[in-house]
Formats: sequence, structure tokens, C-alpha cells
Amino acid sequence: MDILFRYFLPQVIWALCFAIIALFIICVRRRLHVASLLIGGSVCVITAISLTLFVIVFPVGHSSNVAQLAGSDSMDYWRLWFTTFPLMILSLLAVGTVALISSACPPYRWRDSVCRILSLSLAAQGVYSLAPLFPDA
Repeated sequence: MDILFRYFLPQVIWALCFAIIALFIICVRRRLHVASLLIGGSVCVITAISLTLFVIVFPVGHSSNVAQLAGSDSMDYWRLWFTTFPLMILSLLAVGTVALISSACPPYRWRDSVCRILSLSLAAQGVYSLAPLFPDA
């Protein structure tokens, strides 16, 4: 249960922060570049997919990231985690790298910078949360 709060709560908080700021920028200002919004949106989608898989495999499926501890009942959940983990971690690293590179590129308006920094921090938090759960045999 501790791992659920360590992973679930920060992801939801960062995604809500990004969504609130993006909605504020879109609805009120309408001056955000599309690239910043696409980067942030892709980070949110990838994080939501990894969060959904995490919830399916660990709390719902009662599985473990170690195959011997998963048991015969939840071996399918462990296999799901084993096959999707590299894709999740690599996509978070790729989007985080794009967010890092784009934060160094102009324009340097505060709205774009806030969106890019939130995207970068959400990707970093996702990698930080997923890395200890590497599937082990």
C-alpha cells in the first residue's frame, strides 16, 4: 500500500497541476505555443497509461515486480508488467529529454516555460517512481 501512495499521489498532483495551468493558459490567454502543449500532453498521457498499468498490476492484480513473489495466480499480471515496463520507461525518458531540450529553446515567455518545466518534472517523477519497480525474475 505504501508503494501505491508513493506512486499514485505525486502523479495525480503533477497531472492536476499541469492540467490546471494548461487550461488557464488556453482559456484565458490563448498564447501558448502548440509545441509546449503537445509535449505536456504527451507526458500526461504516458504518465496516465503507466499509472493505469501500475494500478492494474499491483493493487488490483495483487502481483509483485519479482516473478517468484507474484505467485501462479498473478503471473499474467507480472508478464504484463514485464512486457510493458521497457516501453513505459523509455517513452518517459524520451518525452523528458524532449521537454528538457525544448525548455532551452525560445520562446522564453513565462507561460511556455511553466508548461515545459511542469512537463519535465512530471516525466522525471514518473521515471523516479517506475525505476524501483523494474521487473525481476
